Amino acid sequence: NLPPGVEDTTVKVSQASGRALIDVERPTAARQTVEISYNGETYFQTSDAEGRARITLALTAPQNKVSIHQRRFSVIHCEIDAPDFAQIYRVILRWRDPVLLALHVVEPGRKLATFGHVSPARPNTDLTQGLGQIDVATGVPPDGSTGEVSYVVDNVRTLPTGRFFNFRLEYVTRGETAKPPHCDEHPLANIQAQLIIIDAGQVTERSFGTGRAACGQTLSPAARLLPLRP
Repeated sequence: NLPPGVEDTTVKVSQASGRALIDVERPTAARQTVEISYNGETYFQTSDAEGRARITLALTAPQNKVSIHQRRFSVIHCEIDAPDFAQIYRVILRWRDPVLLALHVVEPGRKLATFGHVSPARPNTDLTQGLGQIDVATGVPPDGSTGEVSYVVDNVRTLPTGRFFNFRLEYVTRGETAKPPHCDEHPLANIQAQLIIIDAGQVTERSFGTGRAACGQTLSPAARLLPLRP
């Protein structure tokens, strides 16, 4: 049941492989920001001309609570269960600055730029180029929002025993040549990010920085892919 003040709002919530899809439709609120709060993170999405917005995010627990807020209506609280949580392998990269980061996953026994290298630029959504796929990629987050990229294998039993993944972080916005405000001591020179790994129900998390680059410095492809140690 929706709280008072949101009678013109339709909310649909679903999940698959530990990924939540939240659809909000409010015809009287076209082009307005929908805000989702989840486990200390905030996600913004602007509704389209019909007042529809979709937010996709990766879940980090079997039982989850999310709050949905839009201007001039009461907060809607939803519970989202992930019954397949213990069956999946998921890696989540999160950050909170208005830049674009990318998660690169190199699957066990594979190499960069070959079969088994999965990233937002190589999402493998048809599963023809690796075991897993990128199923969440928010792009550049608005100010105050969380950016997120997530890779998932929906059945850990398909992974090799003694598996070892290679993870790399790319500061996409900084590009090949570092320029202000993404270099030296500028505020967006060193972006902090979190890497969350969910392996058959076990959750681990580490924090990383992109590191700084000198303004005008040309970064090789290898230098742009920072190794992440789980």
